[in-house]
Amino acid sequence: MHNFQTVSVKIRKIQLLYNSIISLKNDKFSLKSIFTENIVIQRGFKTILLMIFKNQSTLFV
Repeated sequence: MHNFQTVSVKIRKIQLLYNSIISLKNDKFSLKSIFTENIVIQRGFKTILLMIFKNQSTLFV
């Protein structure tokens, strides 16, 4: 059940992104900014995870 929920959330996110792309298909600058924003968010998330793992020993001792 948990797996199914995760998959449906991912599908929903893909649908939302697809709808955004369709609505902005004539506006290349906006389309580029959506992808740039996603990349920035992903990098930020990875950075936060790395910081947590690097500081794990100090956090949990």
